[in-house]
Amino acid sequence: PLQRALSAPRAVLVDIAQDPRLAPPSAFDLEELSTRCRDAGAAALVVPSDLLAAFAAEQATAASSYPGPLPLICQLQPSVGGGGSEAAGEAPQPLAEPSSLKLGELRALGAEGVMVRSSALEGGAALADLVSAAVAEALGVV
Repeated sequence: PLQRALSAPRAVLVDIAQDPRLAPPSAFDLEELSTRCRDAGAAALVVPSDLLAAFAAEQATAASSYPGPLPLICQLQPSVGGGGSEAAGEAPQPLAEPSSLKLGELRALGAEGVMVRSSALEGGAALADLVSAAVAEALGVV
């Protein structure tokens, strides 16, 4: 489903970014946002790992209806002070080694792919390692 969604002529990915300075969204807000994105014709949702389970649960409710569930792409976050999201004024840190990213757990939570910003990678070797680890877990890489 992910490759088909991304190859659509007018594929629209919706990036669900979370500002760490704001209060976390409520479960109702996430359900409403997830439903509205699906109903509006989004091709896939890009969600941070800490919101993946909530979006997967809502998308699963559309399994037997039209439009069906959207593919979920997990936005891999660099580690800043052990947090997982960038704090105000702190530079993004490189991603951990792919083996420690727990890609299998993301797949089990409902991710069909992973996405990482280039600023979180330390050159081509890190990207190659990430792609290899993702492919081993049957995850697409965006």
